[in-house]
Amino acid sequence: MSENVHKSAINLANEVGQFIEYWGFKKIHGKVWCLVFLSKKPVDANFLIENLKVSKALISMTIKDLIYYKVLEEAPKTGPTLCYTANMQIKDVIFEVLTQRESQLLLKIKAACEILNRSNSSGEESNIDNERLEKMNDMVNTADALLKSLISLNEVNLLPAFNALNFKD
Repeated sequence: MSENVHKSAINLANEVGQFIEYWGFKKIHGKVWCLVFLSKKPVDANFLIENLKVSKALISMTIKDLIYYKVLEEAPKTGPTLCYTANMQIKDVIFEVLTQRESQLLLKIKAACEILNRSNSSGEESNIDNERLEKMNDMVNTADALLKSLISLNEVNLLPAFNALNFKD
């Protein structure tokens, strides 16, 4: 049987879940990450199921998502049960999410803008303001350029900045 965590840790996990949800992830992602991050040792799915009082299927999907974004990692196997730890390389986690999620979202927005540009220039009657459409294209291209610039910072040694903020690389 898994051990239970203190009620205040569950409360913190709920708050982290709400914060993560605000940024477009699922609340459960933040809750699971928080409990795994705080744990002294690797945790298994049963620990998360019991403490968060959610289904095995939800935990399974959540772990899969968090591994995809490199937020969680499989711990070295010491028995028959898979256990997980949090990726402690916070900078790498942030850049992975920016690369895997935000870049893909912007690609979809750029594609939708391009389709609208083609549709709007076909001569069909439309209620689309061409100047505003051009401004929308500029905003999307600027956001894409900024995101690419930010992602490229991952190749820069940010260790001094992270150390100044007391982060561990």
